[in-house]
Amino acid sequence: MSTELFCRLPDSASTMREWNGDDRTDRRWPKQWRDEKITDDMLSIRLTWADAERANRRLVGCFLLNMRELERLKYVVANPKADGQRILCFVHEEDHGIYIATGPGSNMKLLIGIY
Repeated sequence: MSTELFCRLPDSASTMREWNGDDRTDRRWPKQWRDEKITDDMLSIRLTWADAERANRRLVGCFLLNMRELERLKYVVANPKADGQRILCFVHEEDHGIYIATGPGSNMKLLIGIY
């Protein structure tokens, strides 16, 4: 996976992290899930999403993310509050896509799955 940004894994894959995004609107950026404590260069995740805080979560997919390449292309940024950590943001857009993005409304986004 040298320069690929991510690859989809089987839904049954064992992953390093379980991430749960949702569309809660009471946060600074609605429809976003963000992690600020990432140090791995290659990260496997199982991403689920819910369209409301108490709604049932649906699997978006299991993925292997190339954090080094995502950072090089500015999809992932260094965490200014913690040396060696990175910030990764997932956004749910109106087209039902779940994207890796620098924030909601960003022109710079990478479709990772459909919700």
